[in-house]
Amino acid sequence: AKCQELVAAREKCWRDSAAQTKETDECYQEELLEKRCLAQCLCSKAAAAFYQKTDCHLYSEHFAFQDDPAYQAGREKILADPVRLNFCRQVTMNLAKCMAKYNRSCK
Repeated sequence: AKCQELVAAREKCWRDSAAQTKETDECYQEELLEKRCLAQCLCSKAAAAFYQKTDCHLYSEHFAFQDDPAYQAGREKILADPVRLNFCRQVTMNLAKCMAKYNRSCK
């Protein structure tokens, strides 16, 4: 119930894009907001590591929020530090592995 509004917003974006024969890549922000909510519900520890305890999400989600100075600065900071970059890759993989368990169970 917590994520229903975000799921509906992403679905609407997809429908609107399809109706205008546009690509769904215009819906990245809606998809990432939905993913964040679902991750916090389904994979709370991995989500906390990705979104709250580190700035790894700024690096990983930069492509969708390029106009946001926080995402630009976060990405540059992580790219400048190879140790931090490798750490963020691991944090990102941990979240992806957790979320993949739920994705497989929904098919």
